[in-house]
Amino acid sequence: MVFSLYAWSLSTRKVKTASGVTAVQVVRNESKRCVIIKHIGSTHNESECNILLAEAEKYAGKHRRQPNLFAAPPASPNPLPQRDLSNV
Repeated sequence: MVFSLYAWSLSTRKVKTASGVTAVQVVRNESKRCVIIKHIGSTHNESECNILLAEAEKYAGKHRRQPNLFAAPPASPNPLPQRDLSNV
């Protein structure tokens, strides 16, 4: 039986390329190597890099079997209504 760890160990990384741009990728660690699963994009500035990193995390989160332990908790779908207590 062949067992693939494809969806278990997905992570994101940003890499400086030879041309000086920053590439954002979703990778899988396999036998001390990084296997590129998806190239999200390349950018020259930090603000676009943060957008690409968020998109990469979203992609990796959808395709990994084990959830990220350090992810922010999901927002409550129905927040409790706030009552005005100024008249009390």
